[in-house]
Amino acid sequence: MPLGQRVRAVVSDLDMTLIDTKERFYNLFNELLREWMGRSVSRQVFEHYARWDRLNELIGLSDEDAVPFWKEFLSRYSKRFDAKPIPGARECLEQLRSIGVSVIVATGRISPVEAVLRELDRLGMSDLVDEVVTKAHTLDFGDGVYSKEKMVSVAVSRVGCSPNQCIVVGDYLDDIRAGKRLGAFTVGVLTGFTHRSLLEREGADAVIDSVAELPSVLFGGSSASQQRQRSL
Repeated sequence: MPLGQRVRAVVSDLDMTLIDTKERFYNLFNELLREWMGRSVSRQVFEHYARWDRLNELIGLSDEDAVPFWKEFLSRYSKRFDAKPIPGARECLEQLRSIGVSVIVATGRISPVEAVLRELDRLGMSDLVDEVVTKAHTLDFGDGVYSKEKMVSVAVSRVGCSPNQCIVVGDYLDDIRAGKRLGAFTVGVLTGFTHRSLLEREGADAVIDSVAELPSVLFGGSSASQQRQRSL
Protein backbone atom coordinates (compact mmCIF):
# COMPACT_ATOMS: atom_id res chain seq x y z
CA MET A 1 0.00 0.00 0.00
CA PRO A 2 1.45 3.42 -0.90
CA LEU A 3 2.62 5.49 2.06
CA GLY A 4 0.04 8.22 1.57
CA GLN A 5 -2.83 5.71 1.70
CA ARG A 6 -1.87 4.17 5.04
CA VAL A 7 -0.87 7.31 6.98
CA ARG A 8 -3.52 8.40 9.48
CA ALA A 9 -1.53 10.94 11.48
CA VAL A 10 1.52 13.17 11.26
CA VAL A 11 3.35 13.85 14.51
CA SER A 12 5.33 17.03 13.92
CA ASP A 13 7.94 18.80 15.95
CA LEU A 14 7.24 22.52 16.39
CA ASP A 15 10.39 24.64 16.54
CA MET A 16 12.43 24.74 13.33
CA THR A 17 9.95 22.29 11.78
CA LEU A 18 6.66 24.21 11.59
CA ILE A 19 7.89 27.56 12.91
CA ASP A 20 11.23 29.33 12.65
CA THR A 21 12.64 30.09 16.11
CA LYS A 22 16.34 29.95 15.31
CA GLU A 23 16.94 33.42 16.74
CA ARG A 24 15.06 32.50 19.91
CA PHE A 25 17.11 29.35 20.32
CA TYR A 26 20.43 31.15 19.90
CA ASN A 27 19.51 34.10 22.11
CA LEU A 28 18.10 31.95 24.91
CA PHE A 29 21.07 29.59 24.75
CA ASN A 30 23.42 32.55 25.18
CA GLU A 31 21.29 33.99 27.99
CA LEU A 32 21.57 30.76 29.96
CA LEU A 33 25.22 30.30 29.08
CA ARG A 34 25.94 33.71 30.60
CA GLU A 35 23.95 32.84 33.72
CA TRP A 36 25.52 29.42 34.19
CA MET A 37 29.04 29.88 32.85
CA GLY A 38 29.56 33.64 32.73
CA ARG A 39 30.24 33.74 29.01
CA SER A 40 28.54 33.83 25.62
CA VAL A 41 29.39 32.62 22.13
CA SER A 42 29.15 34.06 18.64
CA ARG A 43 26.45 32.97 16.23
CA GLN A 44 29.08 31.29 14.04
CA VAL A 45 30.47 29.20 16.89
CA PHE A 46 26.99 28.32 18.15
CA GLU A 47 25.80 27.15 14.73
CA HIS A 48 28.89 25.01 14.21
CA TYR A 49 28.35 23.12 17.46
CA ALA A 50 24.58 22.91 16.95
CA ARG A 51 25.01 21.55 13.44
CA TRP A 52 26.97 18.58 14.75
CA ASP A 53 24.88 18.04 17.93
CA ARG A 54 27.71 19.16 20.22
CA LEU A 55 26.12 21.97 22.24
CA ASN A 56 26.86 20.24 25.53
CA GLU A 57 30.54 20.48 24.67
CA LEU A 58 30.05 24.20 24.11
CA ILE A 59 28.38 24.51 27.51
CA GLY A 60 31.26 22.55 29.04
CA LEU A 61 29.11 19.89 30.73
CA SER A 62 28.54 16.18 30.23
CA ASP A 63 25.17 15.08 28.87
CA GLU A 64 24.07 14.10 32.38
CA ASP A 65 25.27 17.30 34.03
CA ALA A 66 23.68 19.44 31.31
CA VAL A 67 20.15 18.13 31.99
CA PRO A 68 19.24 20.99 34.42
CA PHE A 69 20.51 23.53 31.88
CA TRP A 70 18.21 22.13 29.18
CA LYS A 71 15.25 21.81 31.53
CA GLU A 72 15.52 25.52 32.28
CA PHE A 73 16.00 26.26 28.59
CA LEU A 74 12.89 24.30 27.59
CA SER A 75 10.87 25.89 30.42
CA ARG A 76 11.65 29.41 29.19
CA TYR A 77 11.14 28.76 25.49
CA SER A 78 7.41 29.55 25.32
CA LYS A 79 7.87 32.80 27.25
CA ARG A 80 9.34 34.46 24.15
CA PHE A 81 7.47 35.50 21.04
CA ASP A 82 9.98 35.85 18.20
CA ALA A 83 8.87 33.35 15.57
CA LYS A 84 7.56 33.08 12.05
CA PRO A 85 6.04 30.19 10.11
CA ILE A 86 8.32 28.01 8.04
CA PRO A 87 7.40 28.86 4.41
CA GLY A 88 4.85 26.36 3.15
CA ALA A 89 4.08 24.90 6.59
CA ARG A 90 0.46 26.03 6.66
CA GLU A 91 -0.14 24.78 3.12
CA CYS A 92 1.33 21.42 4.09
CA LEU A 93 -0.99 21.10 7.08
CA GLU A 94 -3.96 22.15 4.96
CA GLN A 95 -3.23 19.35 2.50
CA LEU A 96 -2.89 16.79 5.27
CA ARG A 97 -6.13 17.82 6.92
CA SER A 98 -7.95 17.88 3.57
CA ILE A 99 -7.59 14.10 3.29
CA GLY A 100 -8.35 13.34 6.94
CA VAL A 101 -4.80 12.99 8.25
CA SER A 102 -4.61 14.09 11.88
CA VAL A 103 -1.91 16.61 12.80
CA ILE A 104 -0.30 16.40 16.23
CA VAL A 105 2.38 18.79 17.44
CA ALA A 106 4.88 17.15 19.80
CA THR A 107 7.25 19.74 21.22
CA GLY A 108 10.09 19.36 23.67
CA ARG A 109 9.12 22.62 25.36
CA ILE A 110 8.32 22.23 29.05
CA SER A 111 5.26 24.44 28.89
CA PRO A 112 1.48 24.31 29.07
CA VAL A 113 -0.37 23.29 25.93
CA GLU A 114 -2.19 26.62 26.05
CA ALA A 115 1.07 28.53 25.56
CA VAL A 116 1.88 26.53 22.45
CA LEU A 117 -1.64 26.99 21.07
CA ARG A 118 -1.43 30.75 21.63
CA GLU A 119 1.76 30.89 19.61
CA LEU A 120 0.29 28.75 16.84
CA ASP A 121 -2.75 31.01 16.84
CA ARG A 122 -0.60 34.13 16.44
CA LEU A 123 1.12 32.45 13.51
CA GLY A 124 -2.11 31.34 11.87
CA MET A 125 -1.84 27.57 12.30
CA SER A 126 -3.77 26.60 15.41
CA ASP A 127 -6.87 25.73 13.39
CA LEU A 128 -4.91 23.01 11.57
CA VAL A 129 -3.63 21.17 14.65
CA ASP A 130 -5.68 18.40 16.26
CA GLU A 131 -3.56 17.80 19.36
CA VAL A 132 -0.55 19.27 21.14
CA VAL A 133 1.76 17.28 23.41
CA THR A 134 4.55 19.02 25.32
CA LYS A 135 7.45 17.73 27.38
CA ALA A 136 5.49 18.84 30.46
CA HIS A 137 3.15 15.87 29.76
CA THR A 138 5.80 13.21 29.86
CA LEU A 139 8.60 14.17 32.26
CA ASP A 140 6.62 12.52 35.07
CA PHE A 141 6.44 9.32 33.03
CA GLY A 142 10.19 8.93 32.78
CA ASP A 143 10.67 10.73 29.48
CA GLY A 144 14.12 12.29 29.80
CA VAL A 145 15.01 15.73 28.53
CA TYR A 146 16.85 14.13 25.58
CA SER A 147 14.00 11.83 24.52
CA LYS A 148 10.72 12.24 22.67
CA GLU A 149 9.66 8.60 22.63
CA LYS A 150 6.93 8.86 25.27
CA MET A 151 5.73 12.13 23.76
CA VAL A 152 5.25 10.52 20.37
CA SER A 153 3.59 7.50 21.98
CA VAL A 154 1.12 9.76 23.80
CA ALA A 155 0.49 11.72 20.60
CA VAL A 156 -0.27 8.58 18.60
CA SER A 157 -2.59 7.18 21.26
CA ARG A 158 -4.62 10.37 21.31
CA VAL A 159 -5.71 9.94 17.71
CA GLY A 160 -6.31 6.21 18.08
CA CYS A 161 -3.85 4.80 15.59
CA SER A 162 -0.70 2.71 15.68
CA PRO A 163 2.81 4.09 15.11
CA ASN A 164 3.11 2.32 11.75
CA GLN A 165 0.21 4.47 10.55
CA CYS A 166 2.06 7.66 11.44
CA ILE A 167 4.80 9.90 10.14
CA VAL A 168 7.10 11.55 12.65
CA VAL A 169 8.71 14.69 11.24
CA GLY A 170 11.28 16.94 12.86
CA ASP A 171 14.54 18.80 12.53
CA TYR A 172 16.44 17.07 15.33
CA LEU A 173 17.83 13.64 16.11
CA ASP A 174 15.42 13.03 19.00
CA ASP A 175 12.48 13.21 16.58
CA ILE A 176 13.99 10.56 14.34
CA ARG A 177 15.04 8.32 17.22
CA ALA A 178 11.58 8.40 18.79
CA GLY A 179 9.84 7.59 15.52
CA LYS A 180 12.24 4.76 14.68
CA ARG A 181 11.91 3.13 18.09
CA LEU A 182 8.12 3.17 17.84
CA GLY A 183 8.02 1.91 14.24
CA ALA A 184 6.79 5.08 12.54
CA PHE A 185 7.94 6.44 9.18
CA THR A 186 10.42 9.21 9.96
CA VAL A 187 11.17 12.40 8.05
CA GLY A 188 13.98 14.81 8.87
CA VAL A 189 13.76 18.45 7.80
CA LEU A 190 16.70 20.77 7.19
CA THR A 191 15.12 23.97 8.50
CA GLY A 192 16.84 23.54 11.87
CA PHE A 193 20.52 23.44 12.75
CA THR A 194 21.20 19.70 12.39
CA HIS A 195 23.38 18.55 9.51
CA ARG A 196 21.76 16.25 6.96
CA SER A 197 24.34 13.51 7.53
CA LEU A 198 23.37 13.17 11.20
CA LEU A 199 19.68 12.78 10.35
CA GLU A 200 20.58 10.18 7.76
CA ARG A 201 22.84 8.36 10.21
CA GLU A 202 19.94 8.09 12.66
CA GLY A 203 18.03 6.24 9.94
CA ALA A 204 15.52 8.86 8.83
CA ASP A 205 13.37 7.33 6.10
CA ALA A 206 13.49 10.63 4.22
CA VAL A 207 15.34 13.92 4.63
CA ILE A 208 13.76 16.95 2.96
CA ASP A 209 14.55 20.65 2.77
CA SER A 210 11.44 21.65 4.72
CA VAL A 211 8.02 20.47 5.85
CA ALA A 212 6.62 22.10 2.71
CA GLU A 213 7.89 19.03 0.84
CA LEU A 214 6.14 16.52 3.11
CA PRO A 215 3.09 16.07 0.82
CA SER A 216 5.47 15.03 -1.95
CA VAL A 217 6.91 12.34 0.31
CA LEU A 218 3.42 11.02 0.95
CA PHE A 219 2.00 11.39 -2.50
CA GLY A 220 4.91 11.11 -4.89
CA GLY A 221 4.98 14.72 -6.04
CA SER A 222 1.24 15.16 -6.48
CA SER A 223 -0.98 17.21 -4.23
CA ALA A 224 -2.98 15.61 -1.44
CA SER A 225 -6.25 16.47 -3.16
CA GLN A 226 -5.14 14.74 -6.36
CA GLN A 227 -4.11 11.65 -4.40
CA ARG A 228 -7.45 11.52 -2.65
CA GLN A 229 -9.32 11.68 -5.94
CA ARG A 230 -7.31 8.77 -7.35
CA SER A 231 -7.92 6.62 -4.26
CA LEU A 232 -11.70 7.09 -4.15
